[in-house]
Amino acid sequence: MLQSTGTSSSDSYALTNIGGTATTVTLTRSQNFFDQTPASFSLPAGGTQLVFITAAPQAAGRYEATSNIAGTGVTSGSNVPIRLLAAAAPAAPVAVTPVATRSDFVAPAGENPENTIVMFKNDGASTIDGLITADVPWITIQNSVFTLAAGETRPVPFTINRALRPDAAAPVGGAAATLSFSYVNASAAAGAGKPAGDATTPVLTTVPVTIVDVVSLQTSSSFVPPIPAGQIALYIPGASSQSFAIGDLVLSNRSASTIADLKMYFSGDGGNTGLSASVGQFLSNSSISFPGVVKNIFRFSSHSGTLHFRGAQLTDIALIQQQINAKFGKSYGTALPLFRSDRGPLPGESLYLPGVQKTAQLSTNLHLQEVSGTQANVTIESFDAEGLNVGRRETTLLPFHSIDLIDEVPAGGAIVRVTNTSGPGGPGRINAYALVIDSATNDAVSIVQIEPVTDPMFLPAFGNEASPRQMYLNLSNASNVPITITATTIAGPSRRRTSAHSIASSAVPQQVTIPPLGFRRLQISEQGFVKLTGSTALRVGGTFAVAATAGALGSGVGAVPKMHSLTLDQTRRFAGIDDASAATRAAGRQLTYRTNVILAETIGQPAKVKLTLRYVFPTGRVSTDSVSSSTFDVPPGGLILISGLAGSVIGPARATFGDLRNMILDVQVIGGNGSVLPFLQVIDNGTGDVTVRHE
Repeated sequence: MLQSTGTSSSDSYALTNIGGTATTVTLTRSQNFFDQTPASFSLPAGGTQLVFITAAPQAAGRYEATSNIAGTGVTSGSNVPIRLLAAAAPAAPVAVTPVATRSDFVAPAGENPENTIVMFKNDGASTIDGLITADVPWITIQNSVFTLAAGETRPVPFTINRALRPDAAAPVGGAAATLSFSYVNASAAAGAGKPAGDATTPVLTTVPVTIVDVVSLQTSSSFVPPIPAGQIALYIPGASSQSFAIGDLVLSNRSASTIADLKMYFSGDGGNTGLSASVGQFLSNSSISFPGVVKNIFRFSSHSGTLHFRGAQLTDIALIQQQINAKFGKSYGTALPLFRSDRGPLPGESLYLPGVQKTAQLSTNLHLQEVSGTQANVTIESFDAEGLNVGRRETTLLPFHSIDLIDEVPAGGAIVRVTNTSGPGGPGRINAYALVIDSATNDAVSIVQIEPVTDPMFLPAFGNEASPRQMYLNLSNASNVPITITATTIAGPSRRRTSAHSIASSAVPQQVTIPPLGFRRLQISEQGFVKLTGSTALRVGGTFAVAATAGALGSGVGAVPKMHSLTLDQTRRFAGIDDASAATRAAGRQLTYRTNVILAETIGQPAKVKLTLRYVFPTGRVSTDSVSSSTFDVPPGGLILISGLAGSVIGPARATFGDLRNMILDVQVIGGNGSVLPFLQVIDNGTGDVTVRHE
């Protein structure tokens, strides 16, 4: 605990009964500078009790004691260390910053990472004493009290013990934590003669660093092999590792059996040779994260290429690759598209990418991938909003190769058409996506085509939260005749509540006519979801823009056909979900996230939906696996807005768990005749950047 001299401080810890019998616990203390409540309590089998610690005001100095735990079934001598640092505020504000806001540490299975340090710098004019803490049991701090002289940069050593990770039985992939330096600061004065606070007024300040422990996989040089009969392959082109960018991969096994044959390949610079790695035993109903997968697993520190996935059960695996850019000191994330080998244009077919741009600040990169293992010829054309061709090029994609075309779209371009021009002798299959990039932040929005369908298509419009946001529909016409499209917004209130809110159908239609091969952009000012009807020639993408942050583009939003809605007993899984604590959100910490949900009913029938969260939270010196569920009634043709996913599903206990990371969400329709589309909105607490997900 940390306190300013003359003030009290508080903290808490949790005790969990992992046995099968209830017990009574009694607490005593080795020193009297703190109180603990409750001092005695009953603890049922599987139950958890929070113990609240309050330290009375103390003179400046360091205080240590133990909270001693006794009771039937409690190991003799069990205790929790209690440490307190009392310090006076400095004469002037001090700014302590981490040298890096995230540090990744990598070691093979069976070993703990070495040389585990993070660096803090004191940019102030005063020496400062503070506390170093970690929010997980698998990180141990050698010296919890840390001193930084004025202008000094010093390392903080710590150790990682994988035997205390949640997956300790067989550690695989990555685990994340927060290491923090907390100190008593002085408030800053502001304004001529009207200070915001006296310079000596104490302010408790916390400076966090994200720590990522990655269990490396054994890799070997390999060609990307042919696709076995009866199987599919998956691809993520454009995965990269740069000095300012890193990509985090999350996989989830949604089947009831262990997957033993999952293999990953990374082919750098677009080729079909590179490195391969076997994932090993992928347990049922579990997820694996590979933070910084290109760098930490495949050892490429400055490369871009394609991640390939092979295995007999790929249809049972959910994947997401989040590319994080921090070129200018702020973090912005982009979810990269996932391609299948059995989808995409065959010879003579085209795909359309609406909403590409070229301005003084925006540019568009194209990423092309051959997915079948056969050479393909490709023609790339750019069209303006009226359907005029403003650019063209031809290229060849070798088997399983990818091509990155940087700043490909010329000024005036609004649509890109990618055509597979392979002849009958070389029927390669292709796919492609675009990234619109803002040069002010390096933030990017992905644009991908949804397969053309006769169904209506739906997009979420999350609307406002804490800052203004805008939703734009990018509509293009893939035919040689004009088409008329109707966009109907099922609208909700302008601001969302902090819990689930049911909204009945309230249609707000807009109509737009699009010329042959032309483009139109519609702004959606209501929150809710948008239904698109009118023509099978429509190709659509959305952009969820963060208007309040200069240079932050927000997220690409894919249109989802009605046929992908969930019906009775069907489930959709989302992996790699984070939910920051209230304190982390309030601090506006980058690279931490909060998650909101839309459940949209698409056929005018009621539906009951169960949301199930699987998560891990630290309880003292161990981590506890837990599962929580909650049900929601979705009105016919309406939607449910759920602000704060974890709090809405877990309930009041969520406030005691701190930051929750790498959760798994299952969305299941358990009643009614309705069809439901689930969408997630993931928000960076530091920048307000948005990612919209629909798996």
